Amino acid sequence: MAERFLRATVLLLSACSASGFGTVGLAVTRSTASARLAAAPPPLAAAPPRAPVVRCAEEPVESKSMPFFLDIGTKGGVIFWSIVGTVIPFVVYNFLLDTMGYDVVTAGNIVLVGFVGSSIVAWTASYVFRVATKDMTYAKQLRDYENAVIQKRFEELNGDEVDALMDEIYPEKPEGKTKTQ
Repeated sequence: MAERFLRATVLLLSACSASGFGTVGLAVTRSTASARLAAAPPPLAAAPPRAPVVRCAEEPVESKSMPFFLDIGTKGGVIFWSIVGTVIPFVVYNFLLDTMGYDVVTAGNIVLVGFVGSSIVAWTASYVFRVATKDMTYAKQLRDYENAVIQKRFEELNGDEVDALMDEIYPEKPEGKTKTQ
C-alpha cells in the first residue's frame, strides 16, 4: 500500500513539473516518502485510506544574512529605504548649493531630474524583472490555484484510479517478456 502512495506522490510531482509548476526545494525520495508513510497513524477501519497531501510549489526556507531593516521585503526595510530615499535628495541638493556652487534653480533641477529619472528607471526595471520571472501577484495566485486543483483532483481519486494511473505511468514489464495488448 505504501508503495502505491509513493508512486502516486512521484506521479503528482512529475505532473506538476511537466505542467510548468516548479518543485523548488522539494526533494522526495523513496526513503523520505516511505518514512512519512510509515510514521503516519493507521487509518480507521470505517474510513477509506486517503492519499498523503503533497504540495508542489513550496518555497524553500532560507536564512537571511541581512539585518531586517536592510531587507526590502520586510516592513523595517521599507521604512528604512523610504527614509533614505527621502533624505538623499536633500543631502545632494545641499551639496550642490554649498560645495559645488550651483544656484538654487539649477541645483533643484539637477536633483529633481536625477531623483525622478532614477526612480522611474528603477521602478521600470523592477517591473520588467518581476514580469520576466513571473513573480507578480496574479501569476502566484494562478500557480497556487492550479496546484490546489491538481491536489484536490488527486485526493478525489479512489484506489483503483490511482492504480490505473500508476500502471499507465509505470508499466511493469516482466524480465524477458513483453506486454502484449
